[in-house]
Amino acid sequence: MIMTNVCNAGSIHDIPIGRGKRLNLGRDHFAIFRETFGHFYVFADEVPGEPLAVSSGIIHGDKIELGDGHIVDLHTGRFDDSNFIVRSFNTWVENGFILFALTHFAASLG
Repeated sequence: MIMTNVCNAGSIHDIPIGRGKRLNLGRDHFAIFRETFGHFYVFADEVPGEPLAVSSGIIHGDKIELGDGHIVDLHTGRFDDSNFIVRSFNTWVENGFILFALTHFAASLG
């Protein structure tokens, strides 16, 4: 069974253009970005084996540059042109708030 929750990441005014912000929801951590044209992107805020979180990055064009020089593609989530992809989430704006869909897979007991 697939369950989808809509999460509110806060006001569009809380995210500076070109920068990331970390959002903690329970044990899950998310990186929210606002690019120059006002589009928002939400990623899982984790990179296995790396000390920096995605939210520490800065947008340069269509890439997120992390403080240690690693790059995450803004549109695909691909990390450093490798096979690793940072999980991204469907994101939209409604009434001035950034919303994203968080999908979980749950076992059916019936």
